[in-house]
Amino acid sequence: MSWAKWVKSLFLEREKRKWVWLVLSFTIITVILITSFFPLQRRLEAGDIARTDIEAHQTMMVVDEEQTEALRQEVARRVPNVFEEDEEVVYEVKDNLDVFFSQFLPLEDDQEDISEEAGIIEVPNEEQADEKIAITAGLEDEDIHYLTRLSAAEILQLQERAEEILLQHLNQGVRSTHIEEVRKQISEEIGQMDISPQEENILIQVTHVFLKPNIILNEEATERRRQEALDELDPVKKTIQQGEVIVRHGQVITEDDIDLLGKLGLLRPTINLRNIIGLAAITFIIMFGSGLYLKSYHRDLIRDESSIILLSLLPVFLMILGRLAGYLAVNEPGFLIPVAVGSILVAILLDSRAALFLTIGFSFLTMMIIGGGMSHLTVAIAGSVTGVYSVSKVSQRTDFVRAGFIVGIVCAITIAAFTLAENAHEPAQVLKLSGLGIINGILTAILINGLLPLLENYMGMTSSVKLLELSNPNQPLLKKLLMEAPGTYHHSVIVGNLAEAAADRLGADSLLVRVGAYYHDVGKIKRPYFFSENILGGGNPHDKLNNSLSALIIKSHVKDGVDLARKYRIPDPIVDIIQQHHGTSFISYFYQEAQQKEPDLDESNFRYDGPKPTTKEAALIMLADVIEAAVRSRPEERSNPQLLEAMIHEIIREKLEQGQMDQCDLTLRDMEPIGDCFAKILIGIYHKRVEYPGQAEIREEDINGTTNIY
Repeated sequence: MSWAKWVKSLFLEREKRKWVWLVLSFTIITVILITSFFPLQRRLEAGDIARTDIEAHQTMMVVDEEQTEALRQEVARRVPNVFEEDEEVVYEVKDNLDVFFSQFLPLEDDQEDISEEAGIIEVPNEEQADEKIAITAGLEDEDIHYLTRLSAAEILQLQERAEEILLQHLNQGVRSTHIEEVRKQISEEIGQMDISPQEENILIQVTHVFLKPNIILNEEATERRRQEALDELDPVKKTIQQGEVIVRHGQVITEDDIDLLGKLGLLRPTINLRNIIGLAAITFIIMFGSGLYLKSYHRDLIRDESSIILLSLLPVFLMILGRLAGYLAVNEPGFLIPVAVGSILVAILLDSRAALFLTIGFSFLTMMIIGGGMSHLTVAIAGSVTGVYSVSKVSQRTDFVRAGFIVGIVCAITIAAFTLAENAHEPAQVLKLSGLGIINGILTAILINGLLPLLENYMGMTSSVKLLELSNPNQPLLKKLLMEAPGTYHHSVIVGNLAEAAADRLGADSLLVRVGAYYHDVGKIKRPYFFSENILGGGNPHDKLNNSLSALIIKSHVKDGVDLARKYRIPDPIVDIIQQHHGTSFISYFYQEAQQKEPDLDESNFRYDGPKPTTKEAALIMLADVIEAAVRSRPEERSNPQLLEAMIHEIIREKLEQGQMDQCDLTLRDMEPIGDCFAKILIGIYHKRVEYPGQAEIREEDINGTTNIY
């Protein structure tokens, strides 16, 4: 199979789509955890405004950076510099003086021209002949002319004085860090000599130019000595107590605050491969454990794609709520997260026992988002469990408001208990935090009332509240059935009573069974008088039709019912019941009549299109439907309890032999209690009544004029 076909199959095949939803949910949850983990899920930066007080979660020692830095600077300042003597400097200075003053010794006539235009004296350096020594700072043209007019003895005397001054200081040591101070001393010494001002100026300029430090700072050795001293230095530490406020609400966060928060583990850590693997493993463990529980105890839930989608999206939705709560400017935002929403939705739409177990996973994942502690986790679980039990008997949508109020009260009490036990809050603060629990309950009620209709309408899921609303006789489709096919409506009510009693006995969804029974024959609205329960008198319209056409009209009520249900937006579980309530049974009356005239006829024309019932609920409605019709068509047998009970069990046996129960969860062991429930109710309906004096006996068959054979 090519990659394109394989990818396409992921979206076309239901079983593969389930895995797509699970993998997608796993990926999103892991990404949310990676981007929002430990223990303060805020991306704090210098300059941000703290939305809440940020407290230390534990007592620990941290380095006082300010005091430590001050101590380091003091230690570094006290470390002496490392200097090294360069003995070659003395020789270089003497050589440079010789070269410089030799320029002014009397020369031959053709070498006497000294450049006056440049205003500089250029002298070859001993180390590199092509390099030139230039004196420009303060040595003006007249100084140069003055030197050129001196005799050789005077030049040598001037050179001797310059050399004496420089060597005196070099012998004492001229540090590279104090070169300017030495030049200043030389200027003062020359100023005290008994020489002309022009010679004084020349000596100052010459000595300043040729002065070189011979005590050189060894920066590498100095830095090494300084680093050794700093390495031996112990940093200054301070104790941060648990609960100590590091940054107060409304305070501008500084770089120092960021540094301290990072040391305390209150900033988001750097995510690396180990973090990703660990968080993915946590997500997998929670999802795998939940899936294993559902597979073991609620296998029907994992078979339904809508259930898988709901269970995949709910934790993602709750974690997003957790992220949003983390940005609220309140203390302890974890108390505000309405985790009970997920548990209540699972209880209403799927199963309350599954909701209780899944509450644990919902709570752990959500509390990890805001770095919640034991108190946050306990509040989430307590509120969720309370929510599941508070919606166990819901009859109208306003009951969700009551459930939200109960959740809020329980959350508030739990919060108060933890805050009092910690003994770290003032009474006013305890009340304030408990108020978050009440707000939690209010948010729960609002979200349930808002999300439930969306899930019912767009995910094909049906809650008990929706079913109760559909059972109201004023529902448009039921009212239409009552007005246009009253016999069918009466028949559907009795079928509902029969199937509901059996569902209670077997532990099936009795509410779904009753409502499904009300709608199972709505297709008869299209041609009501072709069905015996709606024929109030006169002839039978089937007498004018051939058997094949009659059978086609009879079985078409299933397709017509599905179309009407879709038109009136009836939920899928009830549509499935409408489609499956006859399975692939024979329309035996017309088949037998047609077979007498045409032995080789195609029996598929006299069989319902199916499919067979795939749930207990649809199977119970099939049995109740056919038994109610048969009992109503046989007045002699229904008046005798023994015959009635025998007939019921015989019909159930026939359906089993026909294979109509093969695809549902009913077993042979269930057939006996089903028959007993049906018999008990029908005997009560058709028991003999006392005949009043003077009242003519009115038989039901005389009213109907025919029997319900369809």
